[in-house]
Amino acid sequence: MPLSKTIEQKNLNSLNNIRLIILLTELAGLVFASLYFTEIQLNWAPLLIVSGTGLLLISYTFFNSRHQRGISYPRLFKQLLADIMLQTLFFYWCGGYTNPFIFVYLVTVAISAALLPVKQRWLITTLCIVCYTLLQKWYHPLVDSHSAHNSLQPMFIMHLAGMWLTFSVCACLVTGVVARMADTVRAHKAEITASREQLLRNERILAVATTAAGAAHELGTPLSTMSVLLGEMAEDGDASTQLKDDIRLLGSQVNLCKERLNKIVQSSRNQDTHIVPARDFILSLLDEWQLMRPEIPVGFDYSASSVCQIETDQSLTMAMINLLDNAADASPDFVKLGILQRQDSVVLQIEDRGPGIDQEIARHPGITTFSTKKDGMGLGLQLSVATIERLNGTVHIYSARSECGEKPAGTITEVRFPEISSCV
Repeated sequence: MPLSKTIEQKNLNSLNNIRLIILLTELAGLVFASLYFTEIQLNWAPLLIVSGTGLLLISYTFFNSRHQRGISYPRLFKQLLADIMLQTLFFYWCGGYTNPFIFVYLVTVAISAALLPVKQRWLITTLCIVCYTLLQKWYHPLVDSHSAHNSLQPMFIMHLAGMWLTFSVCACLVTGVVARMADTVRAHKAEITASREQLLRNERILAVATTAAGAAHELGTPLSTMSVLLGEMAEDGDASTQLKDDIRLLGSQVNLCKERLNKIVQSSRNQDTHIVPARDFILSLLDEWQLMRPEIPVGFDYSASSVCQIETDQSLTMAMINLLDNAADASPDFVKLGILQRQDSVVLQIEDRGPGIDQEIARHPGITTFSTKKDGMGLGLQLSVATIERLNGTVHIYSARSECGEKPAGTITEVRFPEISSCV
């Protein structure tokens, strides 16, 4: 299973940092021990060859990770196998299991436990135990047999000090580096899960859009028939004034439906976006919405310091109208629409004085598919959020509080867009 390039670079760079820290610590410890304890005789030639090979592995991994498109678990498994082989050779030439630095095997085990699948991590653990066991019998001693008896006490002191140092280094590496590597993998898995959820939501929205396009095509004929009949009824001289007013109102609503269907068709054909001042967009939006909901009083608040511009298309108007409809349905006596400027974003804020918003919907706007309305289908908010996100916007919904702060006093819906041009 390949990981992303970012995950590869982070994990391999962390692994290289661990290798370098361990190698320098081991070499520094051996130099100090050989200078402080005269009984210790080291064969530096093979140790330097093994150390040089480790540096070559570090350099190869570093440069290869910069050009590698992905990392697989087998490749990481091979990297850890190379670490075990080099560590085993290193310990063979400097005391075997008597070398206190042998506990660095634990770091390799911790890395495998954090990053590898179960089978491979147990192979790494088993191999480390086997190598540790073999080094108890086959190794090059730090002290020759003639001076071993006289050097037992200083060797024991060195061993205890080395065990403390090794434990401290291993603990710091596991806490500071290995845990971060595991967090990186978990974050990557969370991103994959979020991407899958987004894909499923987009598929549902596409299905709804396909159905809507078919419905728009089918509704065109009956609406045209209704428009013709209403025109004929309006010309009837026997109709009363009240009836003619009702017929004209009904005719305007039919024409509005026809215009909306035409916009749906045009929006499906034309996906181009254009830049408009936020104030002009809102005023045009309110004019169109008031034709549909003339009985709803709407307040308008423009708090931005200047003419800020946003990116829009025809679908954004329909998305905002749906949000306004939600506010009007919850609060028929009060709906307020405002434009705010916050840092580098333009906020279109819709406020109502209804009973508040369901917390599940507020936490996940556009994901939940249930509706709090009696005849709602739970699709309006989902479609609106998808449209706004397609234009690089975000939707935040939360309940407003009354002055006493105890009960909800309405709902505030904030639609945030990145500001296209700087407000001056």
